[in-house]
Amino acid sequence: MKKKISTMLVVIMMAITILQLFIYESVVSAAANDNLFAYNSGFELTPDYTGWGKGAVSGAAVTIQGGVVRSEAKAAKIVFDGSDKTLEIDRFSAVEGGTAYYYELWLKTDNITSSGHKPQITLMGYNGNTFKRVIQSTVETSPNQDWTKYEGTIVMNTDENKVRLLIRRVAGGGGITGTLYADDVVLAKKPDSLAVTPNYRQFSIGGSVDLGMLPVSAYYGSSSIEVAPAIRWSVSTGAAYVLNNRLYFTGSPGGGTVTLQASYMGTSSSATFDFVLDNEPPTTPENLRAEVIGISKVKLLWDAASDNIMVTGYDVYMNNVLTASVTGNVYAPEGLTPNSAYVFKVIAKDGAGLLSEASQTLTVTTKSDVASAAASIDTNDVVKQASKHMLGYNHDWYQSQIAIMEDNPASLNIKSEYTNLLQNFGLPMPLNRMAGSDSQVFRWQQAVGNLAQRTPQSTWGEPAAVYRFGPAEWLHSVLAVDPNAEFVWNFNMMLDTPEEHADAVEYLTGAGGGVNPNGGIDWAQKRIDAGIVAPVNVAVWELGNELDFAKYSDKFGPDGVEAYIEACRETILEVRNLIPNAKIAVLAKTSPWSDYNDNVVWREWHQAILEELGDEIDYITFHPYYLGYPISKMEQYLDAIRDDIVQITGSDRIKVFLSEHAVWPEELPGKTWKESWYQTHALKGVLGTAQFLNRMFQREEIASATYHSFSSGPWGLVYKSPDTGQLYLTGMADLMKLLNESLGSEVVHVTLTGESTEVGNQYASLTVNAMKTATGINLVIVNREPELKRQILFNGLNGYTAVKETKLTADSLDSHNTGTSQEIQVNTSELTGTAPFTSYLMPAKSVVVLSLDMITHPNLTLPIPSE
Repeated sequence: MKKKISTMLVVIMMAITILQLFIYESVVSAAANDNLFAYNSGFELTPDYTGWGKGAVSGAAVTIQGGVVRSEAKAAKIVFDGSDKTLEIDRFSAVEGGTAYYYELWLKTDNITSSGHKPQITLMGYNGNTFKRVIQSTVETSPNQDWTKYEGTIVMNTDENKVRLLIRRVAGGGGITGTLYADDVVLAKKPDSLAVTPNYRQFSIGGSVDLGMLPVSAYYGSSSIEVAPAIRWSVSTGAAYVLNNRLYFTGSPGGGTVTLQASYMGTSSSATFDFVLDNEPPTTPENLRAEVIGISKVKLLWDAASDNIMVTGYDVYMNNVLTASVTGNVYAPEGLTPNSAYVFKVIAKDGAGLLSEASQTLTVTTKSDVASAAASIDTNDVVKQASKHMLGYNHDWYQSQIAIMEDNPASLNIKSEYTNLLQNFGLPMPLNRMAGSDSQVFRWQQAVGNLAQRTPQSTWGEPAAVYRFGPAEWLHSVLAVDPNAEFVWNFNMMLDTPEEHADAVEYLTGAGGGVNPNGGIDWAQKRIDAGIVAPVNVAVWELGNELDFAKYSDKFGPDGVEAYIEACRETILEVRNLIPNAKIAVLAKTSPWSDYNDNVVWREWHQAILEELGDEIDYITFHPYYLGYPISKMEQYLDAIRDDIVQITGSDRIKVFLSEHAVWPEELPGKTWKESWYQTHALKGVLGTAQFLNRMFQREEIASATYHSFSSGPWGLVYKSPDTGQLYLTGMADLMKLLNESLGSEVVHVTLTGESTEVGNQYASLTVNAMKTATGINLVIVNREPELKRQILFNGLNGYTAVKETKLTADSLDSHNTGTSQEIQVNTSELTGTAPFTSYLMPAKSVVVLSLDMITHPNLTLPIPSE
């Protein structure tokens, strides 16, 4: 998995990933706190116990579930089976020696019965991986207790740099049965001090006070952060109480004084306030205006009112009806009717319930939800063949086995659930590449044969293990679903020798049975022995993956390209000795946007390759990740590669292979990056990939594309449900099936005009692709606008009529399939009209495939050809 983002975003993502910040919605403002090491740690990010390890769990079943929780959607559940065993699920966090830390964890028990020890929380200090001491252990849980908070402050010794937080049941004294639940884990550096610094010290009698409005800062040395939403408030002195983060005064009608205590991560601070009588209303809000006017929503702003004590909020009226009460001077109503007028006014109020005069009224008219566009289709202008290779997939040596392999660690079989799911769905798998950076650390020869014949290997620092998912298992998993599948083999240019590359060619394509042109081990026979008798249809032999990255500089040097070219020469020679007409792909620079400099610096890599290897290669690979950067930006890089191919080699014979492409998920506010992954296969991501592929079909130099990736990372088509344990298909599977079904024979040129349609427009949201079929034309139309429909006028298709409409859409751009819901829907309608096709009203947030048949004229008599 690779991050194609700006340097600043890389730094932000790395910081968040390292610190594992899992933030409640209620403490969104604390997300910037680098001293917060865990919050509801990992339980929302199922099924992988993010941040947690599992120790001796043979005496208990540990799951992440959503049935019993204290907050948010998930909590840990531990069911004890009656045996007398130690249970440990733990979390390690890097800390500073000599520093104080606050921890908090909530536990709930259900019928815990034990003749020995009961569960408890334990904290241990470490130096690296060396155990130093038990810092603190809580009291044991009760047999049946509701959610109970366990908290405390620990101080690390100077020689300790890691703390281990355990939910622990120690063996001894007898077995244990029952259920334990854990949720809302906190581990944070204890602030040096806390300060409540409001700019007002009076409140009105008769109204409650929203304590979230009181600014509170936590200080760590000379730095501080705002932590108000995460504060716990209590009344120290005075006639008042706190309920649901609001303060209620119960004292004398003449007023009184209340002292509040604010607590955060084991640190407290106090502030004193006066409650007074208030007879003065706020001033009138002024300058009511609309900052944004959309199709179904507007954004209103106004100048803040003032009050002798405090303005507590504003009532907003729409068409003379009280619509909302807000605390700030912004209101953004949604769900309005397009092309309709609305009249707004605003009234300020204070803590005593006194109201200002109404502001001036403002009339706002929402925009229309239909915009026009025009598409010209030239059926005689063929761009290229409509190749199924444009709809390929990437797989992953490590991650794919989670969804694909049987759970039995001694089995090399593919899950029948997996093959049945894909076969019944009818998903074609036309081109399949083993992708990702792990292709450059995985040793395929160590994952061939039965388990006893395989040797352990370590990828990316993971503990060495025998890989059950090797070349044979990958081939089986694909061919069982699509017997006509083709493959891309990605050579490990970092660790394998050219001779081992030749072995890979023999393994995949050799005849076996003693026919061994490469000598040594009969690798083809090993493939046949694994049940793959026929030679594998390898469409492309790819020379490495993203080897321009600095992490590969030990082999390819700081500049890299010269050493890479030499390594390519050696491998190409070995491959072509066995397959003279083999199709070879070499790589362009992976992330040109990271060092783009007047179209020059990043291009030097592939320019050198073209000059040295132009006669020996067939493809340049490129890895566009889009919508973080607009698709139009990706096309600028493709323009440069295309132009360099022609200029340096003198022809356009060499094509571009997009061996990785996908939507790059943005990090949503208040969520970790991993919590934001769903966007890639939500409707938002599906539409983004559909738009990208529509554009790539219209580019002559793009020959193949493999989506990243099939069952791993943020992008998968197949996932295992954390709720049911069953496999399910994401909306990307729906899209790829639909696009495969829409494939024609030839792509014809489309010219699209209208708002947000231009090829170079970074905000383009409407695309059209057209392909010839045996009976007419297939149109693939993508509209990424969430609300805006497009009335498209088509030119050049008067001789065709629409016979079928297939639409992919969902309720919102965030809609996505899960193990328990199918939010993205595909529906097909047969059309019975016979009129010439001239226009189409394209719905919002949809992919539509229109099948057009050529209009036949029954009275037209064709001449009889002479003999």
